[in-house]
Amino acid sequence: MRTHLHIVLFLVIVLTFTSYGVCQDDAPRLVNIINFIRQTEPRDHTQFSDEYLYETVVEQVNLLKQYKLPGTF
Repeated sequence: MRTHLHIVLFLVIVLTFTSYGVCQDDAPRLVNIINFIRQTEPRDHTQFSDEYLYETVVEQVNLLKQYKLPGTF
């Protein structure tokens, strides 16, 4: 029983380090930027006006353009 535990532990360690090296070098790095748009603010209607929510979206678009990043709304 103890020998089986050592074998399983050894395999887990070897496979972990082997797959870690492969993933680090070969895997693409992808980021999806998702911007949420709200018509109204459910948390506090008095603090966040429609104009404020609109300006937030405009600023998000400006930042995406500035840094040349793709984004989804």
